[in-house]
This record gives sequence, C-alpha cells and structure tokens, in this order.
Amino acid sequence: MRRLLLFPLLLLLVAAAAAWPSAAPRRDAHPLGPGESTRRALFAALDTASPVTLFRMASLLETGWRDLEPDSLLADSLRRLSAAEGYPPAVNRIGHLLYSQGDTAAGLAMIRRAAEAGDARALYNLGVLLQKEGSDSAALPYHRRAAAEGLGPALMALGDYYRAGRHVARDLHVADSLYDRAVLAGFSPAQSALAALYEQELGIPPAASCLVLGLRYYTGGAPALGVWFFGCAADSVAQAEALLGDAFSRGYGVPYDYLESLCRFYNAACRGYAPAQFVIAEQLDFFPDALQQIPDSLLTCACGRISDPEYWRALARQAGITDARQAADSMFSTPNHFNTDTIRNIQ
Repeated sequence: MRRLLLFPLLLLLVAAAAAWPSAAPRRDAHPLGPGESTRRALFAALDTASPVTLFRMASLLETGWRDLEPDSLLADSLRRLSAAEGYPPAVNRIGHLLYSQGDTAAGLAMIRRAAEAGDARALYNLGVLLQKEGSDSAALPYHRRAAAEGLGPALMALGDYYRAGRHVARDLHVADSLYDRAVLAGFSPAQSALAALYEQELGIPPAASCLVLGLRYYTGGAPALGVWFFGCAADSVAQAEALLGDAFSRGYGVPYDYLESLCRFYNAACRGYAPAQFVIAEQLDFFPDALQQIPDSLLTCACGRISDPEYWRALARQAGITDARQAADSMFSTPNHFNTDTIRNIQ
C-alpha cells in the first residue's frame, strides 16, 4: 500500500499528534496545528489518488499550499509513487533528478520513456541531453515535437536551429515566429533572444511598428521585451515614451525609477501627447515642485518646466482626456491604422 511506503513520515505525524495538549482548546485556538488537517486529508486520499493527483499533490507540497508548509521530502515521495505508476511527467522529473545526481543511464532511460509517451517536457529534456552528448541533429526531432506542444523552451531551441541554419534551411522569419511564441508562452529568456534577432539580423522595425510590438509584449506578460521595443520607438513616437514612463513608475520590465518615469511622462507631455499631459497634471496636483527634481540632462523638451497643473489638464481636455481611465485606455491602445498582422506574420 502507498501508506506503507510513506511510513517513516507517518511516524513523524504520530509523534506530532502525541505532543498535542490534552486540555480543551480555547475558543479562539485551532484544535490541530497549522496544516495538520490538510496533511491528514492528504494521507487519507493516498490509497485512492490517481498518479495524476499524486503528481499534483507533490507540486503543491513543493511550494506549500494554504495552511500546509512546503515539504520537499514528502513531495519527492509522492512524485516517485506517481512515476512508479507510469505517469509521464513524474517519470520525466524523477529521470531528470537521477541524471543530475550522476545516475545518467537510469535517468536517461526514464526521460526517454516519458518522451516516448509524448510528454512535452521529457521530449525537450531528451533533446537537451542529446545535444549535451554531441548529437545536435538527433536532438532536433525532439525539440520539434515539444515545440508543437507549445513548450516555451522547446520553441526557443527550435528557433535557434532556424536562426543559425543548423540541420534546417536558415530562416530568420521562422526563428522570429518561434521566439515570439516562446515569449508569449512565458519563457522569459526568449525575450532577449528575440530582441537580439531584431538588433543583430532582422533590423529594427520602423518606430510605429515598434510601438505596436511593444504593446503586444508589454500587455502580454513580456514586459522587458515590450520596454525594449518602446525604447526603439521613443524618439519618434510620444506614446512609446509615455509607456516607458509607465514602466519605470511600476518597475515593470525595468527597475523602478521615479525620476526616470516623471521625465518620460513630462517629455511626452511636451511633445503634445494628451494622456501624458493628464498624468503630469495629476502629479503636479500632489507634488507641485515635482518637475524641479528632474535633472536638466534628462529633459529633451523645449518648453522648460511648466508646473501649473491646470495648464496640462486643459491641454489634455482638448484631446478628450478628462480622467485617469481615459488616459490609461488611450495610452495602452494600438493606433487604429495599425494591424499587428501586417507588421509581423505570427505563425
């Protein structure tokens, strides 16, 4: 039975139970220690839990869940139970662990078994291990299959093949599409890879296109790449400069920097961008001397320091911006005359 495999851990629970006070608990006290009720429920479910459920339990125990403290030893035990019953993600995880601990033959065999069962992470891991052993061409089919499942690291790995022309016809546009998909799948290293592809090989798109691409990534969970595109467009497009102001104000994609944020918004306001004008008016309402903090070296506008909030609010109002919601909606909207599909062909 599964519980017998976890008997040592159960002994710890029994010891903890024996240590509980026998006196009646106060009204505001918990009759069980923190996490004990959840832990008991977990053990009660062990005999009937499916391998999938065991694997998910292990994931919860790895990081902790609700009132249950993290328990990496118990998580590993549950994962091994799941692997023993053939659940491919668990087989892959245990195989990867064995490989990293030096048992390369057993680890590789388990990873291969999980890959043959179609587990995307195992397919990618097998490809990486084959590359490590010098079999780059043999790794390609595994990366391709994992990429077809939408796995971010595999999408980037496949993009690297097309960027370099390794065992495939070199195609920078296919690499661009694969990196893009990896970015939007949440694989953060692909952000820098895609920026480098544009900077070094494809060429920086026109400023208006950079604005649209920046919005795509900034609002799509890839803020660092979004900020990079905004930076490429900021000299030509005031909206991109205002969006940089937003990024610095929140520390999103860049380190938090109040002065840099204020400067970006003010320069965009001086260039006639209404949402930034409203932001500056709001800032001056709360901090009348805010503009005096901006170093001269950071000011690119020719209008000097205008610290009257009503001046900026009136300009914003002329463009139809009268509240913070309108300012935000306008700042994060894609210009109507652009269609992202015409800027890049997303596969």
